[in-house]
Amino acid sequence: MSQGYLWKKGDRDLGPVSLAEMRKMIRMGTLGRFQQVSADGGASFAQASTFPELWESQDLIPVPVAPEPTPYGAAVAPPLALDGQPTGEFATSANAVSRPARGGRGLALAGFIAATTGLVLTLGPLLVWVLRYPDAYWAVPLVFPLVVASVTGLALSCIAMARQAGGFATTGLVVGICGSALGLVTAIGWLVSNDPRDAWIVRLTATAEADMQIAHRNFKAAIKRYREHSPRDDHADARERMTKDLMLLTQAHRNLLQAAASTPRFSKHFRKLEDLRGDFLSFSEAVKLQDKIDSQKAIDDIGQSATSLKELLDLWDLYQTGQLTIDSVQAKFRDF
Repeated sequence: MSQGYLWKKGDRDLGPVSLAEMRKMIRMGTLGRFQQVSADGGASFAQASTFPELWESQDLIPVPVAPEPTPYGAAVAPPLALDGQPTGEFATSANAVSRPARGGRGLALAGFIAATTGLVLTLGPLLVWVLRYPDAYWAVPLVFPLVVASVTGLALSCIAMARQAGGFATTGLVVGICGSALGLVTAIGWLVSNDPRDAWIVRLTATAEADMQIAHRNFKAAIKRYREHSPRDDHADARERMTKDLMLLTQAHRNLLQAAASTPRFSKHFRKLEDLRGDFLSFSEAVKLQDKIDSQKAIDDIGQSATSLKELLDLWDLYQTGQLTIDSVQAKFRDF
């Protein structure tokens, strides 16, 4: 230690240098942590950072050095560290310029393109859904990948803004928000609204359901009148009216199931056969009590067939016992 330190500069060994001079060289930037230093007269060399005594002093604050005057128009080269990179204020300014340019601008441009593509193409499915144009309604589900494009553009723009890219990043952020919002509105609306191509089926089902409700109300009134007839009323006419209303109610149930066979609400309408089963039991008990005849005889007296009624009630019984599923029954009515 008493003989001082040696340090390498290129292929030359410089020194010996005292501890104080070594610390001064460190403050001036002449000696870096990775330069080779020897404390044993050149017998062995190691990086300067491995000598703790060189760095223990409290006065290792960089000393500002006045720049040497340069000729007018001459370029000033930044000081370089051992790894060839700029040091000091030159390193700070270089990094500040290169960091956003290195990745932010590319992300900003990619986000802007993705967000703009998503927004522009989403306008097509949005207009088709709003106008409910049947011939082009097949294009509305295409909004789902367009929402993904808008959200991707939004995410890339957010990352680019975090890197202070500006410009395209800000525009991509706004466009991405608009495209994502419009796409989600269109997608949710398509999921919850009826397909305009099936509008005629919806109208047909609504009409059949209204006819069934009217037929059910008429049957209830007819069976009440039949049970509560006075001696002056024509009993045979009341029974005939009740039987015909039962047949009309049966046909209304069949029409409703055929109309709803292509809709997701078929099961709801099919379960209404339970009401038809109850109405038929009321009819059978009434004619047996009042006229001592069975239901088949009452239906034969008006010249109609009970086949349709029997088929519907059999389907309901098979469903109740688990021998038929809703899907199989729906397929049967869809084939009519």
